[in-house]
Parts: sequence; C-alpha cells; structure tokens
Amino acid sequence: MAKSKAAPLNAGLLVRKGEAAPSSSEPDASNTTEAPMPKGTKNTVAVTVRLDQERYHRLVGYGTRFMPRRTNQEILVAALDAFLNNAK
Repeated sequence: MAKSKAAPLNAGLLVRKGEAAPSSSEPDASNTTEAPMPKGTKNTVAVTVRLDQERYHRLVGYGTRFMPRRTNQEILVAALDAFLNNAK
C-alpha cells in the first residue's frame, strides 16, 4: 500500500501567539454524552480493538474536532454506552 504524501508546511499555516482562533467546523457538542472516565487502572479492564486504517483515521480525526481533544477511549466508551442503552 502506497503512503500518501504529507501536505507541505508553509508560512500561511503560522499564527502569531495570541491570534489563534478556534475552527469554525466544530461538531455539535450538545448531541454528545460525557461518559465518566475512570481514573487510574484499579477498577478497569483493558480491551483491545483492532481497526482498519480508514476507521482509525476517521476516529482520530473526529477526536481532534473537540476542544479539548477527546481521546479515542472517550469516544469509544461514549459510543459503547449509547449502543448498550439502545440495546435494552
């Protein structure tokens, strides 16, 4: 599989300190539920999920739309909670 070429970095991408503004294409945060994330590992169980590259890149891209960024784990836990709540 051929690697795609990275976009070139140029001066147009630079912003002076204090002049940065949030992106205008933010997702609707009112539609998401905040899943309480356990702190530490004492009461958690590790689960591994294997994703193809397309799903992985979409997951990472979705997480970067939030400020602060949502981790893959936060997104997957919220999705799992929504799925299990609808499966009753």
